[in-house]
Amino acid sequence: MRQPNLLVFLPDQQRTDTMACYGGTKVHAPALNKLASESVIFERAYVTQPICTPSRASLFSGLWPHTTGYTRNSVPLEQRFPTFAELVENRDYHCAYMGKWHLGGDASAQRGFRDWVSTEDVSDYSRFLISHGIAPDRENNAFSRPFISTLSLELSKPKFLQDHACQFIKQHRRDLFVLFVAFVEPHTPYNGPFNEEHSAAEVDLDETALAPPTDEFPCGTV
Repeated sequence: MRQPNLLVFLPDQQRTDTMACYGGTKVHAPALNKLASESVIFERAYVTQPICTPSRASLFSGLWPHTTGYTRNSVPLEQRFPTFAELVENRDYHCAYMGKWHLGGDASAQRGFRDWVSTEDVSDYSRFLISHGIAPDRENNAFSRPFISTLSLELSKPKFLQDHACQFIKQHRRDLFVLFVAFVEPHTPYNGPFNEEHSAAEVDLDETALAPPTDEFPCGTV
C-alpha cells in the first residue's frame, strides 16, 4: 500500500473558535470548514506555547519548549534538534516548506526541506511584488505587513502561497511528499482584500477585541 502524502497548513494565531468544527460561529470560513468536514478532527490537541518560535520549534522537533529551551521569539532552531523533515528525508519523501518559518534563516531552504518558498522580509514574495511593479515601503527591498495587507487578492501573500502550493502538488502528485504551507494570516494587522465581505455588525466580537493593551488584557506579538 502506498504511503500517504502529508499537507500541513499553518495559519498564524488561528483560534479554535474560528472553526465551525470546534463550535465556532463568529467567523465565515467556508474553505476551512469544508476541509474540516472531510477530515479527522483532533478534539484534544493543544499548542505547547502561546508564541510563535517556541510553538514551531515543538511542532518540528517534537519536543517541549522547556526541553529545547525556546521560550521566546526569533531564536534559530539548533542543529542538535532534528526536524520532522530531516527524520523522513531518507524515506523517499520530498519535503517542501512555503511561508513563514520563524526559526532562523527564512530566506533559504532549511532543515531537510528540498523545496523552499520564502515570504518574510526580503524573500521570494518580495521579489514577486517588485516584479509586478510594487515599490517596497521598507529598506533593502522589503515590505511591511501593514502595506502588504492593503494589496489586491492577486498580489496578496495567501494567494502567492496558494499558487505555489498548487503548483508543487501538481508537479509531485505521483511522488511521496510532505508540504508545509505557513500563512501569516490571521495574524495582525487583520486587514485584507475581503474586508467588505461581511459587515462588522455580523460578527460578534469579544469585549476585549478593540480594547487597548493593559495589564488585564495583554497584547502579545508573535
